[in-house]
Amino acid sequence: MDKKGFTLIEVIGVVIILASIVLIITPNINNSLKNSKNKAFDVQIEEIKSATKSWVALNSENTPKEDNEEVIINLLQLKLSGLIAYDFKNPKTGELFPDDMMIKIIKKGLAYTYVVLTDTGTSNNSGIDPFGPQIVLNGGVYLYLEVGEFGSIPGATYKDKLGNNVSVSDITYEKDGVAVSGIDYNNLGKYVVTYSVTLDGKTNSIKRYVEIVDTKAPTILVDGYSDNVCVDIEISSSFTLPTMKVTDNYTSSLLIDKKVIGNISNIPGIKRITYRATDSSGNSSEFILCINMRDTIKPVITNVENVYNASLKKNVITVSASDTGTGLNRLAYSFDDGKTWQENNYFISDESLIVRVRDKVGLISDGVEVIINNEIAIIDKPQGSVVYFDVTTGSVCDNYHEDNSLTGYNGTSSTKTTNNQNGCLKFYAFNYTEGDTKANLILDHNTTGVTFGGSSSSNANGPEKALPQLRTDTDSWVGTETPDNYTVSQTTGGNYTIPYKDEGYKARLITANEVARITGNTAFDESNVSDSFFFDTNEIAVNQSPTCKKGNISGCGYGWLYDRSSTYCAARGCFNNASSGATEIGYWTATSVSGSSISLWGIDSLGGIGTFAYGKEIGVRPVIEVLSSKLVRKAKAFVITKSQGSVVYFDVTTGNVCNNYHEDNSITGYNGTSSTKTTNNQNGCLRFYAFNYTNGDARASLILDHNTTGVTYWTNSSISNNTNGPVIVLEQLKTDTNSWVGTEILSNYTVSQSGYGNYTIPYKDEGYKARLITANEVAKITGNTSFNESTTSKDNWFLFDTNSNQVTSSTHSYGWLYDRTHVSCEENGCLSNADSSMTGYGYWTSTSIFGSSDAIWRIGNGGGLHYGPGNDGVTVGVRPVIEVLASKLISNVKVSLIDKAQGGIIYFDVTTGNVCNNYHSDNSLTGYNGTSSTKTTNNQNSCLKFYAFNYTKDTVRTNLILDHNTTGVTYWTNTGVTSNANGPVTVLAQLKTDTNSWVGTETPNNYTVSQTGYGNYTIPYKNEGYKARLITADEVAKITGNTSFSESTTSYSNWFYFDTNTQTNNSSWDALRNYGWLYDRASTACADYGCLNNADSEMTGYGFWTGTSAFGNASYAWVVNCDDIVYGLNVDLGDGRGVRPVIEVLSSKLVK
Repeated sequence: MDKKGFTLIEVIGVVIILASIVLIITPNINNSLKNSKNKAFDVQIEEIKSATKSWVALNSENTPKEDNEEVIINLLQLKLSGLIAYDFKNPKTGELFPDDMMIKIIKKGLAYTYVVLTDTGTSNNSGIDPFGPQIVLNGGVYLYLEVGEFGSIPGATYKDKLGNNVSVSDITYEKDGVAVSGIDYNNLGKYVVTYSVTLDGKTNSIKRYVEIVDTKAPTILVDGYSDNVCVDIEISSSFTLPTMKVTDNYTSSLLIDKKVIGNISNIPGIKRITYRATDSSGNSSEFILCINMRDTIKPVITNVENVYNASLKKNVITVSASDTGTGLNRLAYSFDDGKTWQENNYFISDESLIVRVRDKVGLISDGVEVIINNEIAIIDKPQGSVVYFDVTTGSVCDNYHEDNSLTGYNGTSSTKTTNNQNGCLKFYAFNYTEGDTKANLILDHNTTGVTFGGSSSSNANGPEKALPQLRTDTDSWVGTETPDNYTVSQTTGGNYTIPYKDEGYKARLITANEVARITGNTAFDESNVSDSFFFDTNEIAVNQSPTCKKGNISGCGYGWLYDRSSTYCAARGCFNNASSGATEIGYWTATSVSGSSISLWGIDSLGGIGTFAYGKEIGVRPVIEVLSSKLVRKAKAFVITKSQGSVVYFDVTTGNVCNNYHEDNSITGYNGTSSTKTTNNQNGCLRFYAFNYTNGDARASLILDHNTTGVTYWTNSSISNNTNGPVIVLEQLKTDTNSWVGTEILSNYTVSQSGYGNYTIPYKDEGYKARLITANEVAKITGNTSFNESTTSKDNWFLFDTNSNQVTSSTHSYGWLYDRTHVSCEENGCLSNADSSMTGYGYWTSTSIFGSSDAIWRIGNGGGLHYGPGNDGVTVGVRPVIEVLASKLISNVKVSLIDKAQGGIIYFDVTTGNVCNNYHSDNSLTGYNGTSSTKTTNNQNSCLKFYAFNYTKDTVRTNLILDHNTTGVTYWTNTGVTSNANGPVTVLAQLKTDTNSWVGTETPNNYTVSQTGYGNYTIPYKNEGYKARLITADEVAKITGNTSFSESTTSYSNWFYFDTNTQTNNSSWDALRNYGWLYDRASTACADYGCLNNADSEMTGYGFWTGTSAFGNASYAWVVNCDDIVYGLNVDLGDGRGVRPVIEVLSSKLVK
């Protein structure tokens, strides 16, 4: 058998394996030993903490007392207390823990925390004599104190070997190894503080290490700025970087390193400038100056005008503003505290709001609060304001009827004499000052026509007969305040007290002194004056005002004070005569006449205050006192806004104002009733015009805007004289209006012309519902003071605008007075042409002409008061006048959304036919027509944006042009057709496709072009029921005010820019904003030429077609172009101009 041993390679391999095992095992053994020592060390430290806890329990007088306060003891103290063994070793080193190793005791609430400072103490324990006195260090071993902030350090507590406190000690200081006398807290340095104590020849000590440090960075101040807070600087302003001021708690400012990093340029944006400072200790701080270079000049509201508009029953708030930076934004004005913005600088509201404006970069002004109090004071002047007050409810009222002013009526059912009467009486306020708690109101008539005043033998007791009657008349009234007692003390005369307050009167009599105060008669004193006076002169009876007496009452200023004081007082200047049958000539005051034994002061119907004896000549007129807080009312809209020509919509079937008028209601022959209806649109809401109205009038006269009978005779056809009045026209008037309701009974009308017309029209006697206008009324409307129907002959007929038949005028201020008098009266200035059923030329007045036996005054379609024979039955018709109580003509009138003649924005929903407020800008994308079939985004809806043009406030229909093309580009005529003779065939077909589903628009009238040799066509809008139409060239010229342009004769070569009406454009396109709406979105770059908005990318064209061929070129038509011009273009070009619909909408719809 062979013997084998290990080879060298095998031996080497075994050695390598054994070495690897040793290398792997040895670190693990070392780590295990180390971990074992660490765990033993942690156990020892916990034992020291436990022993310290026991020491605290035994030495409570030396423990910390305040939260976070600390004291220091050493390990030896624990050994001496028997709490730690003397041979207590450190497992890591195998040596004893040093006796002078320190333990920190920290108070935390009601408990203590213990920290063993294992890095303190000497290894050989040479610092501590275990049999000597002991030291407890107050506070920490290592103290780092900020330079300049401290003046002392905590000390130590010393104990003898028995644990008793001792006071013998020694403290020494070293700085950088050199003994010093103490710590310099104001300079940097490192100190060793040694606390020593010696008792019985044995000494112990303990050390504390103190370092005075500087850790605080310098403070940087930049005047007027805050660190890292951006401030806005106007780009155009001059700005210099501010310097910095630096302070430091240790280093002198002269030795601080200061740097400024960055700079400012006139480029918009945020700039950060860094100011850096470093002190001698290396502490650094930075201050970031942040500058936002921008337009920071916010706009300023310079004025806010808040005016209550009686016709709108709302306040019109108009804002003036300025901006010295980039200027005001196009949508600059907000009336809801910045939530929404609008182009117009005014807003109509009945609620308080906050106004703001903004500039082009979006800066918003400070808000201005506009307070709107929907309750307005009824009393608007110190003397004579009309107040309607219901004495049965104690509240203001608006259902006054003139029958409530009949003599003897006191507002209660017991004194009623007509069915019209109610509790709403008419009073006049007097001697009122704004802010007064109470207001004095005097009734407009006597509640008792005549009664005795005082005693027949003496005035000593005042109006003792009138007072019981006053009480009877007013005792049931409610809502009045009890008057104070009234005392008269006259040396000769009355000497009495009227016990209003004591006896609970509801009303009182006016006093003589109050009357004098009303008229401003400062010389009058009821205590000693006996001279009567006229109100308008404040002088005795013989000095009557020349303008306030019979024959001339033009200057009477106090007609309200003696209103209805007699049946003839109107001839002396009172507002109204007393009711027929009344016998009074005035009313009593509460005041006796000084110097008289029998007379009392009374108000005379001649317009003054006079002396009256006890006799039964004058009556009782109550004065009530009402809290001013009651005398307010909701702001209501009075329909009549001017004396001549205010439009009033009145329903003759209900007797109320209305808002559902349709223009078909103005068709000749229609009277508001079903029997005369010719279209389904007609209803009872007719259009009238108020005339000769004065604020405060109890009634308003209203004339219809069309003839209820187109033509008729004035007299019988066979009678050629005017003596007996308008026999035939009156019969027709009665037929036309007999079913109307809500109108007032009319007064009879008498004409007395010597030798000519001599008749009375019995309107009142026969209960007419309407009447005819008179010639004198027409003259009053136009201000023709030389006209008098009793004496003026037919040779003195006159035109309304000149009051002459010799002079004409290019202006037409009275178009409403001859509205719809002819099918073409607009040529002469009427507001609207009559429909085709009107074959006449005007309407009759009720007045014959002086000096002519057969001539009658009539209104002509040329705008004048003309004449004609009464037996003319083919040219003149019937136009009713009604009289309505002014108190009825109050309505929730809505304000028109159209605020200017040209370019007013209207949002109109073409699927509902109403105005809307949910417009989105996507609705203006080219090709979108408001219907789902053309939608391209989810934002789109049917609320489209239009611009109104050629609008007046009397317009029945309003023209609105869309703000974009519903078809971007198309031909005017058919492809290949180069002649304009037949009109816009292709564009019309596309218009119909684009708009045929729209609702709420009115059918346009047919449009005819008649150009010799060129366009000769009629667009059958009406015949074919178009929903929209095209704008015409003449309309464009009217918009821009180009009076020299006429589509019938102006050559295609005379195109013009909108803003100059010439072929020279404005020098600055930025200024071309007046008509930017007219070519809005006409191309993708039209804003460069002044349009309001560029079109979207789908718009490949450059404008839109009109409906008008161009005169002078057989192949041209007028277009509105994207660069502010109207000019002729070839009709067979189908790639440049598109379709932009114009709709006509009833103005009554365009309200909010």
